[in-house]
Amino acid sequence: MGSDDALASNPPMVQGGSNRGEAKRRTMGDNLFFYLVPIMFILFGIALGAVALADRKLVAARYGALGFSLAAVGILIDAFRTVDDHVLQYLALLAHFATLGLMVQAFAVRHERQMPMATLAVLGLGAFAYLPGTPLDAWPHLRVILVQLIAATALFPFIIIAIGWAQRSTVDRIILFAISLSFLSYVVRAGIFAGNPAFALDWGPNAFNVYNVIFHISTAMTGFATALVLLVAVGVDALVREARESETDALTGIGNRRALDAAIDADMRGEWRCGAVIAADLDHFKQVNDRYGHAGGDRVLVAVGETLQRVLGQFGRLCRIGGEEFVLLVDDDHADAAEALATTTRKAIAAIRLDGPLAELRPTACVGFHIRGEGASIAEALNSADRAVYRGKADGRNKVVSAVGEPGAIALRAV
Repeated sequence: MGSDDALASNPPMVQGGSNRGEAKRRTMGDNLFFYLVPIMFILFGIALGAVALADRKLVAARYGALGFSLAAVGILIDAFRTVDDHVLQYLALLAHFATLGLMVQAFAVRHERQMPMATLAVLGLGAFAYLPGTPLDAWPHLRVILVQLIAATALFPFIIIAIGWAQRSTVDRIILFAISLSFLSYVVRAGIFAGNPAFALDWGPNAFNVYNVIFHISTAMTGFATALVLLVAVGVDALVREARESETDALTGIGNRRALDAAIDADMRGEWRCGAVIAADLDHFKQVNDRYGHAGGDRVLVAVGETLQRVLGQFGRLCRIGGEEFVLLVDDDHADAAEALATTTRKAIAAIRLDGPLAELRPTACVGFHIRGEGASIAEALNSADRAVYRGKADGRNKVVSAVGEPGAIALRAV
């Protein structure tokens, strides 16, 4: 994931051997793929950057664009530096660690989380431990092994979290696979270096052997896999958010008529079950608009939407389906509490207080509810709840009325 590690690909040379201690540089003719990899990472960075500019709400794309840009910089530094240039070697390492952190952060913000503090701590301690002139300079073989273990350890806390997310969607399962693949590559590298000390020490900038190629290609493959997964993830996020926004009432922030239809479809597909319907219609709302203007009416609707979301949101799917009409499709698990929820709805609306010109307003609503029978459709339950609302308005408003019985034989009862 990200740029290949400077210390893994180019450990400090030790005295002795045919080419140890020589400050030679790679050339494009020697290691062409050392230039192709950063070019590909730059292209991924540009693609993610374009996505971030097109949709500023896709924060993951920003972190991904910065991460792959740093990965390209790290690889280029590693390709051009000399063996004994410890400053550039350290900068390449920092770019690698930063890339790891940014990739973890990109996937974490998709779930409105931050990278695990353990990941940040491991990367920070690793960057400090590899400062030029530290005791690790005297142990080049250990340095090569530790950098792989530091990277793997930094990824491990996020993998634990990602396991839980993987149960939610296919995209999260693919993300877990990509991160786990990177983790495994670091562990395997550490094992190979630990079992081949001479190989680790002889692996210099000009050691264009099969092991060098394999390690850099593995880095490229895990990096490309991560980039592709991130691109797919932000694309899916954009589609999901667009669909969610199309089902959200622009004024109140709760579901709209399209969200209601989607919930009904989900019930028909057996994805969930609506056990009851609660309908609420604000009393004398036309008078509110006439007296305070539509801006004042909008303030009332926003306050009602926020209030109902707070007190009812956890019990089902809340929607605004008309100018001043709100509906809650109650989850089947809470259907037995429909009467209590309807009463809470009436009281919560009556308790709303606004400031400014609306300070004297005392909003009320008629609330009707119907507990859905086994053979009844949601449309029939909605119709019964609406009938209960109309009865409440006929009886003086600010009422709760239940609709009891089967379709065609509904009895209305004031609560």
